[in-house]
Amino acid sequence: CFPIQVFSRGDALEYYFELNYNCNKAQIRAPWGKLIKKHIVTKFPFPIDRTYAEDAACVYQWIWQSEKIVNIDSVLYYYYINLNGICQTKMGSHILGNFITEKEWLRFMKKNNFHNLYRMTCIRLLDDCIWFYNGLDNNEKYLAINVLKKGLLKYGKVAGYTVKTKPYHYELAFPFFMRYYWLFKSQINKLKKRDSSND
Repeated sequence: CFPIQVFSRGDALEYYFELNYNCNKAQIRAPWGKLIKKHIVTKFPFPIDRTYAEDAACVYQWIWQSEKIVNIDSVLYYYYINLNGICQTKMGSHILGNFITEKEWLRFMKKNNFHNLYRMTCIRLLDDCIWFYNGLDNNEKYLAINVLKKGLLKYGKVAGYTVKTKPYHYELAFPFFMRYYWLFKSQINKLKKRDSSND
């Protein structure tokens, strides 16, 4: 349970996104556990172009359209997990909806100057590529790799991801480049050893 807290819309987004990223809580993504005015919900309905992360595509907009957000410490209802639901079943091409949503988050954060959340979401998107890659069948792994390639080129610098810090990400995305990278590193190390032995 949360303590009773009152937030402005900006503070609420900061709080919920950071909670989601740092504690893996679905507070920002999921519509459950929230009472929201109808006119706000109808203004931002679930998108029809995806069947995964479609709720996460609009919940942050609901918060952004609200004047005040209040956390209460009472359990008002219990949520039952549907074991046959799309989040509990086998991964497939529907997971691309997650990346569409995260890219929408990034555009929103950049537009509204949420610099820290923008960086955190860059990290989340790139790491989600790895998570989905590991869960997909071999004939569908290319879906995650394609997103990872574009993501590293566009968001890698902001996320602080380099070949040195995240070699596995780059191995998956750019295997041809990485073969030459490791070959080059090997040659450099050999030259260093030779120079040190000559000293």
